[in-house]
Amino acid sequence: ITFDEVVDLMHSVDPAYRTRPGTAFMLHDTVAAYLRKLKDSQSRFLWEMSLQAGLPDRIFGHPVLINNDMDSAFTTNKRLILFGDFAAYHIQEAADVVLIRADELRVLNHQVCFLAYARADGNLVDVNAVKHLRTA
Repeated sequence: ITFDEVVDLMHSVDPAYRTRPGTAFMLHDTVAAYLRKLKDSQSRFLWEMSLQAGLPDRIFGHPVLINNDMDSAFTTNKRLILFGDFAAYHIQEAADVVLIRADELRVLNHQVCFLAYARADGNLVDVNAVKHLRTA
């Protein structure tokens, strides 16, 4: 990942979304460690440390969100960094959480089994709102 690729990622997002207050970067902690060391041609760090407790660090003035469920390996064809307005990602819960208590499953061991499940799904409503940086 180069400094120029991060700039290109930012500008691949439609300006209408890029300037919204909720716009942010999302990446794995391993990728964050790499970006913390990345500098421009004048030896200035890309990563801006937060000086106030409770506020996220920033890249080009946009908050950085750590999501360890994202790709972290610097191998080919991995989506390492997301950038955009994540409010365009909608989550729908299809039903309430269902909780089942089963006394008979482990009765010989004097145990009770609980099972809970919920149905939900999510989707990016506008594909212009969030873009990703993919390794070559």
